[in-house]
Amino acid sequence: MMNDMMMNGGGMMWGMGLFGLAVVVLLVLAVAALVKYLFFDGRTERSSTNSAPATIEPAPELPHNPGRKNVDGGPSTRSSGGPKS
Repeated sequence: MMNDMMMNGGGMMWGMGLFGLAVVVLLVLAVAALVKYLFFDGRTERSSTNSAPATIEPAPELPHNPGRKNVDGGPSTRSSGGPKS
């Protein structure tokens, strides 16, 4: 009976090994996140006092076009916005 458990328990050993590996990876990630949280305040070297603040320029104004003109000179084909009765 003991021999059967040792020979057929290979899947369980692989499962425990993968579980252990996942636990180790999660612990390493948790330690890295804790170190980042404790020792870094979110600013990088580029965004510290060396650089000027970004400025936002307004978009250039486009020429006003109140409506499309029909090419053949006839009435416009644009609808007036309401149903025709």
